[in-house]
Amino acid sequence: DKYKKEIYMYCIKMLNNTHTAEDAVQEVFTKIFKFASGFKYNSSFKTWMYSIATNTCLTMLHKNKRNAELSDSYKTVPSRCSSGRELRKPILFKDASELDTIIKEKIQNLPEMQKTVLILSVYENMSLEEISNILNCSYDSAKQNLSIAKRKLREELNNIL
Repeated sequence: DKYKKEIYMYCIKMLNNTHTAEDAVQEVFTKIFKFASGFKYNSSFKTWMYSIATNTCLTMLHKNKRNAELSDSYKTVPSRCSSGRELRKPILFKDASELDTIIKEKIQNLPEMQKTVLILSVYENMSLEEISNILNCSYDSAKQNLSIAKRKLREELNNIL
């Protein structure tokens, strides 16, 4: 129970769907109990748990990706000035939750590795060392993916704000 809420919130961020996140949490804890005897203490339990959660979420994303259609509901249609150059129309938001929804959508549209590194870093407050252990990649790879994810997200948001 100590980790259940933490993993649930992580799965929601990864999957962007509460029902799918609930399924993922069940699967994560089933795997943890099933493979607990195989835990080798090479890393912390939390790192091992997040590795299982990350792999479970990525598997679910791959399965759902085939059937998912991206929503165009927040895309802006640029207007053109007399020279034909496109101008960006700023979006007016009703409230902060609308902006939050757009940010979450943009995060979901990042490539899987970048999205995962960004969520683990920003939302789960994990260090790059922890992230590299969870994703079984080098520290430099985690750092580069985080940098690219932040840049892409910043560019996407600059295009609509």
